[in-house]
Amino acid sequence: MMMSGSISGSKGGKWTSQLRTYFYTENGKIEVNRYSLQKCVEDLHRITNSEEIQYIGSYRCPLVENIEESLFAYHQFLVIETTNWYWSIGKDSEKILLQRSKRKDCVEKCKEGQPRYTPVTMIDENEGRGSMRDLIKFICGNELDKTYNLLDDNCQHFAERLFNQFKKPSQGTRSPNSTFPLILVGSFLIVLLIVAKYKQKF
Repeated sequence: MMMSGSISGSKGGKWTSQLRTYFYTENGKIEVNRYSLQKCVEDLHRITNSEEIQYIGSYRCPLVENIEESLFAYHQFLVIETTNWYWSIGKDSEKILLQRSKRKDCVEKCKEGQPRYTPVTMIDENEGRGSMRDLIKFICGNELDKTYNLLDDNCQHFAERLFNQFKKPSQGTRSPNSTFPLILVGSFLIVLLIVAKYKQKF
């Protein structure tokens, strides 16, 4: 997500309940598909097989170009390494985005074929558990019906839930409640950043 919340999307007005996949091929092309909740369940075999999740990392990048990165206001997403692929997954005001590539930098440094705002930095990384099929089932059953909301359910909430769900329990689990004060402060800073960027255009 290049901007974690547009003004119109901050209350979830654009939410589509879609899983959108961007699969980078070895010849440089991108295969794009959109899955509704029902289609996501029906076409699970097309999205992924049962590859084991080996490592899972939580990453952050700025929300807006040419604005200094804030301690709280940032876009958060996950990068996952499985048996044969690298994946990234994140939430924005419209959808949940799943990317796949043989190259880690394609999913870590890019979003929907375009460079993410820099710098892209790691927040945390741990050994993973479960499979990509488990992860997609979790998203279908628990996440696609959660409308994006800038304050209550944004990219940071989503990334924390998935990180806790698919990292090994022995690494410890961060409670979503423990990060809520930081996320709340970040949400208000997101609004200020968006308004500041908007004013610069006029």
